[in-house]
Amino acid sequence: MEGLVREFEQELWHLEGLVWAVRGALEQAGCRWVLLGQDMLFLHVGHLRAFLARLDPAEPVVLGNRLRGFGNGAVMASPWAQIWSRAAAERLVSSWDDKCRPDILTQDYLKQGGGGSDYGFGHCFGDLSPAVPYPDTRDDEGRDRFYLWPPSRMDEGNWSPGRLQASTSWPALHSGVGMARGSDGEWL
Repeated sequence: MEGLVREFEQELWHLEGLVWAVRGALEQAGCRWVLLGQDMLFLHVGHLRAFLARLDPAEPVVLGNRLRGFGNGAVMASPWAQIWSRAAAERLVSSWDDKCRPDILTQDYLKQGGGGSDYGFGHCFGDLSPAVPYPDTRDDEGRDRFYLWPPSRMDEGNWSPGRLQASTSWPALHSGVGMARGSDGEWL
């Protein structure tokens, strides 16, 4: 046990902590979706519920901004916010000890900083057979649904009014679809 605790702390403390929390969530019969997000995540709960109501939590899926992951052709979700269906969470948790965790431990890049939820979990979901899909979560107008900050804070160009044009703001440059100006209530 001491060796396991030492390895947990030194190698994958971040991922292990998240897997521990997901296991706990899955113990609740009513858990249909698992949200992993960062501390300043902005959500419009009503829009989130409406979006999730169109999907089946019994089907494995990971929702979030799709980015290039670790490896050739790999996909991951931004660590700002990932939403796992119950089926996806169950698949990852059930394969964690025997497949995912040992594989991550062989990859120096994946275990940096305790393991990143974006690259590490993206690698695991992609290695499962069949792989867990990351569908496009943009709306009908091509706007991303998942942002770390509320739109009112981002639309003036890198969070400081007048500093940059909106087209060169951080979200416009990194989301790949830009961002429409609007109230916070227009976003998921």
